[in-house]
Amino acid sequence: MNALTCLMIAGLCLAWMLFADSTAHADEESSADALKFKMKSIVSRDVSLSDYHGDVVLAVNVASKCGYTKQYADLQKLHEKYADQGLAILAFPCNQFGGQEPGTRSQIAEFCSTKFHVSFDLFDKVDVNGNDACQLYKHLTGSDAAIEDQGPIKWNFEKFLIDHRGKVIQRFRSAVSPTDPQMIKAIEKAIAAAPPRKHAILAGGCFWCTEAVFEQLQGVYSVESGYAGGKKENADYKKVSAGITDHAEVIRITYDPDRISYDKLLEVFFTVAHDPTQLNRQGNDMGKQYRSAVFFADEKEKKAAQSYIQKLTDQKKYDSPIVTTLEELDAFYLAESYHQDYVQHNPSNPYVASQALPKVQKVRKKYSGDVKK
Repeated sequence: MNALTCLMIAGLCLAWMLFADSTAHADEESSADALKFKMKSIVSRDVSLSDYHGDVVLAVNVASKCGYTKQYADLQKLHEKYADQGLAILAFPCNQFGGQEPGTRSQIAEFCSTKFHVSFDLFDKVDVNGNDACQLYKHLTGSDAAIEDQGPIKWNFEKFLIDHRGKVIQRFRSAVSPTDPQMIKAIEKAIAAAPPRKHAILAGGCFWCTEAVFEQLQGVYSVESGYAGGKKENADYKKVSAGITDHAEVIRITYDPDRISYDKLLEVFFTVAHDPTQLNRQGNDMGKQYRSAVFFADEKEKKAAQSYIQKLTDQKKYDSPIVTTLEELDAFYLAESYHQDYVQHNPSNPYVASQALPKVQKVRKKYSGDVKK
């Protein structure tokens, strides 16, 4: 065997060792990933938990008739304070402890909305213990979670903190309040370790429709409906929809700039989400609250929007002039809870069926490589 042959064999062996090591590492990461499962939402929609990669996740088994049910209020406080920073709260109703969650999906959703104004993500009822336990909770309570506190769920409102990669960090038992300093410290530490996230504020008519479009895109963590352009004291739906404020109905897109660019968001906004040539209206929705606008947070966003509008104008993409306004963002005001994820919760609504769903279908077809599977 000559020297060249020996070198080739050595090189092949080294390459195989590197491949085997990387494969083993990938398998190890996969087994530790608590977000590799699919679940059903409270409206029975298939949800891939991998969509939450990049978020810090707090998974909670909940119930409506428990002594700890009041923790819904503190979970909502956590959501309102930290959702913008990357915390996603996932609530999983369970009826295994004293029969304290007997309701149907619609009853549970109604209870959470009316009693606690919940706007974080609710899922379908699951088992968390035993042979029929869902795969997520088998993972959270088993050795794959790789935490010291393992074993079956003991009662409602146990909480699992999961980092942006899907690794379980810590388990908090039922008696620990969601606003306990220990839990807050752990959440803030996990958020600080997660990759950066950015926001885009866009107005393109009814926020139900635009929200549903951008929720489809990979790299988008969340989309929230709200108001911008006016004052805090009149940022409510009744006043805004009456056209008596300076607000526009807007969406706030929280996204990972490493996975989807601001330019791509603008592209979808101008080509799918709305018609930028309609002045103070979208279809039959009329008034300045339905205006086309980009609310920029800095000069970089402003220039990006100006450049894209000029590009569309030069290419003569539309028969009529683009009337989109560029407005400096003062503040974003979150809309009422019943507006959030409206299309997901009301797919049979006639307005949703005629206005929003065609746009959802269009973005999934036009940007098939960029949408969530």
